[in-house]
Amino acid sequence: LEPAAAERAARQPADRRAAAERRLREAALAVTAAAEAEDVVAHVRADRAFHAALLDLAGNAVLAETVLRLRDRSRLYGRGGDVAQDTLRQAADEHDRLVDLVVAGDADGARELMTGHVAHVRAEWSPGSVPSRP
Repeated sequence: LEPAAAERAARQPADRRAAAERRLREAALAVTAAAEAEDVVAHVRADRAFHAALLDLAGNAVLAETVLRLRDRSRLYGRGGDVAQDTLRQAADEHDRLVDLVVAGDADGARELMTGHVAHVRAEWSPGSVPSRP
């Protein structure tokens, strides 16, 4: 769902993407700050705010509500405080790149990056739930 939402956000009219840029960049900055502080709780909160901003830009309220509800439920069963700082920093870097792609209107790039982002975060936060690839 989130790769499609990232693609949809990048396909929004340029003026709508420009209007959302500040919110997206501020949310991405909060994710980076939490990663640098090694604060997993702040990271989860900032990550949710980032994804909510991106979903809002995508312009589908039902999709946004569904994805956020699923994210909230999955975080209840996540790893918690033992997530490595490298994992937090990688997620933060991906958020920064997502903002760049979405603001530039690169729908294919946004979809591709979000696909990889979701896969890597899921593998890190829910080890054993993702089948390994050869």
